[in-house]
Amino acid sequence: MKSEANAQFSIQIPGKTFAVGEYVALGLGPALVWAHDPLYRWSASAPSDLAETGDSFHPESPAGQFAERFRCDFQKWRIKFFSPYVQRGFGSSTAEVLGYFHLRAHLNLEAVAPCGFHWWTEYREFCRGAAGPIPSGYDFLAQQGAPGWIFIHAAAQRMERWQWPFQNLAGAVLATGKKLATHTHLRASSETVGEDFDQCQLASLPEIWRMAKADAFCKCVNDFADQLRERNLVAPWTAEILSSLRAFPGVFAAKGAGAMGADAVFILYDPKRSEALADFARLRNLTPIASSFTVRS
Repeated sequence: MKSEANAQFSIQIPGKTFAVGEYVALGLGPALVWAHDPLYRWSASAPSDLAETGDSFHPESPAGQFAERFRCDFQKWRIKFFSPYVQRGFGSSTAEVLGYFHLRAHLNLEAVAPCGFHWWTEYREFCRGAAGPIPSGYDFLAQQGAPGWIFIHAAAQRMERWQWPFQNLAGAVLATGKKLATHTHLRASSETVGEDFDQCQLASLPEIWRMAKADAFCKCVNDFADQLRERNLVAPWTAEILSSLRAFPGVFAAKGAGAMGADAVFILYDPKRSEALADFARLRNLTPIASSFTVRS
């Protein structure tokens, strides 16, 4: 372990929102994840004063379990974690544990560099044992790199990172101010919750993106939102917001995000309507989280 020369470590990790396909991802099917600004900040230091304390994570969280399993390696490190988000969600628990994976690599405790599915397989082992389906870990894959749009089809071991291709279409995430813990939701869910979704449009996302078919992308998002509603996988407050957004001039697609769509809404809209949508968000107490125009290449 490199302790003397590496007494300080820090990393920035993007937030995340499922643009489409979150429940299909539970079966390792195709989905699109938006890794976006603002970024989490995760740092570790080896202070000379051992009485100095850092942040701790819930012992049942992936980060808490990871820290406990490798306690001998991490016990002298003081962790600091900063979230720029107004509420939990947006990949916060994933960012917490990702920091430990990066720190372990930094300390040369393993020979393998960040490599998508290698870390993902280990991460999912920490999620086993609870009732309900195992989390997909797609957020873990998406948040390993820089902000962008990440198409993942884990069953096919496929992951691609894309730039926003649509000239006259904008995407945004608006936080509802409410939160349903994903692990709690999954424990109460059937292990087959994502098996009966139509995946055809999700599988065609690479072509939609490559050809910059804005109308097809909007249809994909709206159709998936309808499938969520038909399966009672939309929180009541989100359903009300989505109904208003779909009737809003210039909004072409809208769906919930997070467990039961409770945390946020993902929208596709005419960028000329940005100011009007900002007014709508203020009136509905929705907090803008991310915009497609902030995604870096």
